[in-house]
Parts: sequence; structure tokens; C-alpha cells
Amino acid sequence: YKVYCDGNKGGIGCGGCIQNYYSTNCDKFCKSYDNFTCDTNGNHTCKPNYYNTTCNVYCAPTSQYTCSNNGSRECLGRWTGDDCDTQTPCPSASLAEIVQ
Repeated sequence: YKVYCDGNKGGIGCGGCIQNYYSTNCDKFCKSYDNFTCDTNGNHTCKPNYYNTTCNVYCAPTSQYTCSNNGSRECLGRWTGDDCDTQTPCPSASLAEIVQ
């Protein structure tokens, strides 16, 4: 015979949740996607280079910037701008300073 479980419950004796449902009541839905996986509680766990609570911000570090905890770019060295794609020139020294 077949046992039918209430709601999103499943497994032996209806003691667990069916696939992609979590929590004691099996009422929390989470399905892994390209940019995140689901932990044992059904919370999003961002894959590498994805940020934000929904893992929808992509940032991959380069030689011009690193990524902050929220996925925003943090320019390195002399790189500036929203995309860290503008390099500020080196400060110039006067000839008198070089000779000394």
C-alpha cells in the first residue's frame, strides 16, 4: 500500500521533507540554482563569486580590484572608478627631488 503524507512531508513515516523543502514543518522551499546551493536548513549558500542575501550580485576579483562582503568592487592600487578601470597617473617628482 502507499502512504500519503500531509503537505510537503515525505520519507519513512512522513518524518522528513520532500525534495527542496526544509524546516520542521517542511514549509521552507529552496532549490539550488546556478549561483547558490541550499544548506540543511534551506538557506541560500552563495557559490564562489556570488554575493548578497539572494546571491544575485556577481563579482570576480581581478588584478584591478577585490570584492567586498556584499560583492561591491574595491579598487586596488592606482585603479579608480565604478569598474576600477581608470588608472591614476603616478605622482611626478621634480628633477630637484630626483637628484637629491
